[in-house]
Amino acid sequence: MPYYKWCGVDMNAQILSGVSFARSYNELGPMLFGRDISLISGKQISAWRYRKTYSLTSIITMFRQLASLVQSGLQLPYALRTLVKRLSRSHLQEVVYAISADIDEGFSLSQSLEQYTWFFSPIMINMVRVAEQTGNIGVGLDALSNYLESMQHFRRRMINVLLLPAITLCFFLFIAGCLLFFVVPYFQDIFAQFGQPVSVSTRFLLTASSLLKGYHMLIIVSIVIIALLAQKITKKFFSTDYGAYVLLHMPFVGLLVRDSAIMHTFHAVGVLVSSGMPLIIALRVTLCLLENQKLQSNMVAVIQAIDAGYTFHDALVGHGGYFAQEDVLALVSIAEESGELSETSRAIARLYEENVNRILQKITLLVQPILVILLGALITGMIIAIYVPLFTMAHHL
Repeated sequence: MPYYKWCGVDMNAQILSGVSFARSYNELGPMLFGRDISLISGKQISAWRYRKTYSLTSIITMFRQLASLVQSGLQLPYALRTLVKRLSRSHLQEVVYAISADIDEGFSLSQSLEQYTWFFSPIMINMVRVAEQTGNIGVGLDALSNYLESMQHFRRRMINVLLLPAITLCFFLFIAGCLLFFVVPYFQDIFAQFGQPVSVSTRFLLTASSLLKGYHMLIIVSIVIIALLAQKITKKFFSTDYGAYVLLHMPFVGLLVRDSAIMHTFHAVGVLVSSGMPLIIALRVTLCLLENQKLQSNMVAVIQAIDAGYTFHDALVGHGGYFAQEDVLALVSIAEESGELSETSRAIARLYEENVNRILQKITLLVQPILVILLGALITGMIIAIYVPLFTMAHHL
């Protein structure tokens, strides 16, 4: 499908430019006019740069605007075609247009989304399917948007908490690299001129500097390859049953993985149940959120117990495993008595979101000082390894 690079003018007489998807050049003008932009010129360009570049923010924008259009009374096919004109991201325009074409051919919205699994996750597809079954797509899409926004907010908070240790580590690596690459070689020449013996630590530092200066590109490539291999091996190990068990019993990390899983699971259950989905189906949908094998096994056992006739509370008590926490069991028991499972599930999600935030703060408070002390010790060691031989030579002179 074609993409066009265009130039236009908005209502404030400002010249704008960009890239947009359109079925033809004749449709480019009306599409931009829907965004209050008058087309001046445009030309077709290669599309490979703009396809499959997506973000959760763009998906949330799409669902939010589609929910607004449907709730305002527009039929879904016309709402999708209107949405194509409103969107500013070209890759999103193409996807929405393809979905509208599928709808015109008789597919449901969830069936169309299943054709783009690289763009839409299973939880999104299942929540749209629930909205179709309840007959209120607008409300279902709005609930899906709220769920995705809360997950995005949580991810951003995790990134913000872990950002400072990452910046500290990168800064140390940069400083150490500069010292080894630019400073240490000058001292190596000085030591060679005087011919004085140096300590083991100094020889190690000089050797590291020589290797970095002579083979810096090879070292960088090797580090990248080793890091990628380590990531792949680690991911494969933790995807096994034993690796999942080890991960859940690691200090702090295990609590973070468990509480995050409980938070995401009950948040999704709350949204799905409030949309009209039966509990057992909602739990099956949430299985796609669980990456840890042990947690998946626990949830499968809970689902099987509910299918056999147990209540949600009894299923968690007998088969919940890591999900069978005291506060979860107490709140689920209250929910079954009051019939407010959706609201209680959201309350559990909020409770464990606070737990996750506290764990992240503890990790940061522990990691940051340890990292600073460790990096300071390494920098100090490098400086001592350089200057102690100089003081020794000055003493002999």
